[in-house]
Amino acid sequence: MAARTPRSLLCAGALALAACGGGGVLAALAFVGPIGGSWQGGTQAVGDWQDDFAESLNFLDGNDPFATPQAVYDANWVSVATDCGDATAGLAVSIQMDGTDLSISVPGDAALADCAQGRFLDEITIEIDTDAGPKRYRNLLTVDPLLNFGVWDDIHGSGVSLAFNNDQTAEGNGVFTQTGCEVRAGNVTGTVFVRYFQGDPDTGELWQVQDLSITRTGSSTAWTGGSLVGLSGLVLEGGAAALQLQRRDATFDC
Repeated sequence: MAARTPRSLLCAGALALAACGGGGVLAALAFVGPIGGSWQGGTQAVGDWQDDFAESLNFLDGNDPFATPQAVYDANWVSVATDCGDATAGLAVSIQMDGTDLSISVPGDAALADCAQGRFLDEITIEIDTDAGPKRYRNLLTVDPLLNFGVWDDIHGSGVSLAFNNDQTAEGNGVFTQTGCEVRAGNVTGTVFVRYFQGDPDTGELWQVQDLSITRTGSSTAWTGGSLVGLSGLVLEGGAAALQLQRRDATFDC
């Protein structure tokens, strides 16, 4: 194995990654890396998202693709809710992740530890339970998730990992391809090819895997869809049995 990769991605602004089709799949992953940048408050109307400019949530440290269980992140919360104090002009808080759940505390104030709770509804929507009712925050921009950062491990302990090369190639119309390898016990056991749609913030279309295949000596496995969970989870579906992968802070040279 090669040297460890950096703890953070050098990406500016916010990200939004493809929805995985519901909380059941999302909840199965061990934990979710927060998507850095600003999340806009609002409500989901029929076929559209309506901004509420009195609500926002801003992770201060950018994007963390290698989130760890029970990770804590500094944030600024703007809200009409008063669970954690007056947040109308912005309130410094810490947000602790626990699976798809999160809790909010005010640093240095024991009385305001875990003063509000929430959850990821999907990769681009956070909901927080407050005294002013549930508040939702959404991240609507897209950016390359950089699959080649880290090694992706099967969370169910099969010993399968995927690593990707830094060879992203544009096919056109927002579609890209990338290659990599399947790894077991430190050895390459197959070659990987993935095609994905980058997403389009203008139309609201989100990042998604179009197809991913693993070719081995005498066999192959393929999926016809997939999505990211936060920054640290990757779910492959369609065709072969669903595979759930967690990004680990390591590299492997395919």
